[in-house]
Amino acid sequence: MKLLEQSKLVESVEPREGNIVTLRENVEDYSELATELIKAGYKLNLFKEDEINLETAFMALTKGITA
Repeated sequence: MKLLEQSKLVESVEPREGNIVTLRENVEDYSELATELIKAGYKLNLFKEDEINLETAFMALTKGITA
């Protein structure tokens, strides 16, 4: 967990069903994070972006402001 928290790419880490990592703003290529973990001896079972549903995307886009 400390390795993730210390990464320059990571904003925060939430321990839930595995670790949920929030990247810093404007990070588009997070493949370096997987490389850091593997070099440190961790095995990855899953490494993917969280899928977002339409409602969540809309609220993020409009910042919750509706007509």
